[in-house]
Amino acid sequence: MATYQIITDATCDLSKAIIEQYPIHIIDMLYTLDGEGFSYNPSTPEGIEQFYEGLKQGKVAQSSQISAFVYEETFKSFLNQGIDILYLGFSSALSGTYHCD
Repeated sequence: MATYQIITDATCDLSKAIIEQYPIHIIDMLYTLDGEGFSYNPSTPEGIEQFYEGLKQGKVAQSSQISAFVYEETFKSFLNQGIDILYLGFSSALSGTYHCD
């Protein structure tokens, strides 16, 4: 059993096959289409399909960064069990989320 947990967020865009093969915890990212809120995680590809279908229909999309609180709570859930974490995230040149984690 691993003594650490790999964590990333939905910007990773890993394939569902990789997510199923390796024990990677992915933090969902939130977005809205015409004001209606949705959650995206690459392990559920229908979420991204819904997003792009909404864009094709002319819906207004907005995404948001994952908050520092969500990162903290996610990390704590593993650390409180005695499991170390390895977080892999995008650089600040690719995502504003860098400033939250």
